[in-house]
Amino acid sequence: MHRPQSTRTFSSFVREDWLPVVLPTVKYATQKNYCYFLDVHLLPTFGAQRPCEIERETVQLFLASKLGDGLAWKTVKEMRGVLGRVLGSAELWEYITLTRHNLLRRQLRPACKELGLYGITWHSLRHSHATLLDAMGAPLGTVQALLGHSTSEITREVYLHAIPEDQRRAVAGVESLVFGFNRTQTDSTSSSAQNSAVVSN
Repeated sequence: MHRPQSTRTFSSFVREDWLPVVLPTVKYATQKNYCYFLDVHLLPTFGAQRPCEIERETVQLFLASKLGDGLAWKTVKEMRGVLGRVLGSAELWEYITLTRHNLLRRQLRPACKELGLYGITWHSLRHSHATLLDAMGAPLGTVQALLGHSTSEITREVYLHAIPEDQRRAVAGVESLVFGFNRTQTDSTSSSAQNSAVVSN
């Protein structure tokens, strides 16, 4: 369902929604800090963007530039905290539609935690996808196209990980259990038998 508020800019959300609700709940000194960081640093940079367009990488570059300008780490850390609180409220109040970051936090990580899997990210799933495609025998060019890489070298050198031999044997065992024989072994056995016949003749 389309939410009209998802088209609001960061500046509009902060001034019309966030500040009127949040400022009365904090101390006067905190109010001054919030207004300073917003007016001097955050709104000039992110004000014209929609909250859902503010990506983690953009925020990291912004904070790095502030450190490069000579601001103290403590100041930059407080600035990051204010931005995080604003965006957190935007997400909680559903001004931010589902993105890969909050989908990861809301859905993927909780599901992985229930399964006892930790450290799973979209990037690790991307690597797994590439490796499984390779294990299935998909051509390198096909894997490259699916991952959107500019060259096959990136796909081969960075994303393809060899499946351990014991896992390959386990797959062969399942195949043997299901089909009653291992096709790969049968092919190799037939070839060996043919070679032996040639030598005998």
